[in-house]
Amino acid sequence: MDLDGAGVDEGRDVDDLKDLIDSVIFPALFSSNGYLIISSTPADTFSHDLYTYYQLAEIEGWLFECDIERAAELDPDDFPADRIAEWKRETQRDDVWLREYKCKWVIDSSRIAVQEWNANYCKSYKKDIFYPYYHHYIGIDWGSKDFTAVIFATWDFKRAKLVVEGELTFSGTEVRSDKIAAAITSTKLKLWGEDASIYRMISDSADPILINELNGHPGMNCTPVYKEKSLEAMLNQFRTLVGAEKIEVSPQCPMTLSNLKSAVWDKTRTALDKDPYNHHFDHLMALVYLTRGLVPSENPIPRDFGVDGTRVIDLDFSKKGGLSLGAQALQEAYEKGRRKRI
Repeated sequence: MDLDGAGVDEGRDVDDLKDLIDSVIFPALFSSNGYLIISSTPADTFSHDLYTYYQLAEIEGWLFECDIERAAELDPDDFPADRIAEWKRETQRDDVWLREYKCKWVIDSSRIAVQEWNANYCKSYKKDIFYPYYHHYIGIDWGSKDFTAVIFATWDFKRAKLVVEGELTFSGTEVRSDKIAAAITSTKLKLWGEDASIYRMISDSADPILINELNGHPGMNCTPVYKEKSLEAMLNQFRTLVGAEKIEVSPQCPMTLSNLKSAVWDKTRTALDKDPYNHHFDHLMALVYLTRGLVPSENPIPRDFGVDGTRVIDLDFSKKGGLSLGAQALQEAYEKGRRKRI
């Protein structure tokens, strides 16, 4: 069947909009070089395929946007000011008014998966002298059609915060145990040095075969995560960490940051929604799995802590002015040791 033109009304209500357009409509328009018109108010999430088409239309110059004020200019008889004011009074939620009448892309706050996330939690990590003793963690979420995501994080015991320092992303044919193991080893070396060990390595339990294959490679010791009965319960436990400001993410982890900001529930609230960029928010889930293996109460710092042969117990920290000298000596020893490791 060939068409000269086609239209999709209220595209936001079509769950598989991209499949409909790519598999059904575009083939029917191919021979005629016909036109497709998608009309809709914005969706209540950036995860919807409609947002991808909106961005494409804006970039390529074929977007027509008409909010209530533009409609009043074009047709003042049907959209008088008093009627618009009445509609606004009847619309009790600001986000609904902005989406349905002002053509704004506003996320439904009730669907945001990690409502406690704040952009201020994205910080460059300033390592202290105790860093070499802190516990390092790795979290993995398996995927093939979606991403396989790997998260690298350190529990900063002194500040009681989990710092996400690195991430890896695999998809399709890249999801092989040898490639993943090699990339993890390389990233571990880059982030933590050759002497560092992984305190815990935790992954999704959905693919035990891949876990076993990964563990067959040197340095890999991955254990499956213990899951709650529902994803919501598991995510709520993670949200308590975020709300308590226990999670920080390096600017060098763009996928993790995007996941934390953009993750939304699907309409049934039993799974996370699909996203054109973030897929199923796999990096968020890798981080969630990682946090379920945290051991925050264990002090990793030795009682006679020292750096490069200088022990804390040998330093003069007396109140008589020795505090600054002792601290200076410790810092110098730390810097000396760092230079050697680098």
